[in-house]
Amino acid sequence: MTKGIAMYAHRARQFGATDDAVDQFTIEALFTTVTNVNFDPERVNALIARGVQVRAAAKELYEKAAANAGQTPEQLDGPATWQPADTVGGLIAQAEQIGIEARKARLGEDIAGLQELVTYGLKGAAAYADHARILGQAPEKLYGFIHEALDFLTRDSVVAEELLDLALRTGEANLWAMEALDTANTSTYGHPVPTQVRVTPIRGKAIVVSGHDLK
Repeated sequence: MTKGIAMYAHRARQFGATDDAVDQFTIEALFTTVTNVNFDPERVNALIARGVQVRAAAKELYEKAAANAGQTPEQLDGPATWQPADTVGGLIAQAEQIGIEARKARLGEDIAGLQELVTYGLKGAAAYADHARILGQAPEKLYGFIHEALDFLTRDSVVAEELLDLALRTGEANLWAMEALDTANTSTYGHPVPTQVRVTPIRGKAIVVSGHDLK
């Protein structure tokens, strides 16, 4: 679903049009399926349903931006027009048609592997970006790149060198995301310094805070 959204959002950005809700949903959806998350089928199902609405908003954004520029918008297909099944079982069946094994059979292991390398790199960048956004940092150029990269991944007629270049650019985008998160954390909580703390246990309850989602 994020690829279909990106097809419209990337083209809208070429006309200078953006939408915070579209950007936010895209990174949230990518973050939801990052590798160390315990997937919840019902939550993913709800995200896909929401994604249909966000894709419609991205399409409208693109068409209006193109019209304002005196251009005729492209008639997009593939992920831009894909319709999800009504049930989780149906969605799983659809996923098998476009999953890794299906793409390996259709495109070969090298192309499918490079596509996955980019995809997981985008998911990692989205995780950092989501935490940074919560603290008020929105790395605009990162959002633009994520839409561009997802749009590129909708193409089947690509060569390995193009995907390798995109993978390297995705690595650079992860640095932008980490910079945004570092700025968000230090501007909110200050720079971390070595601090002496008590490590002996005491009776009672406690709250443990870890990871990036400090707020």
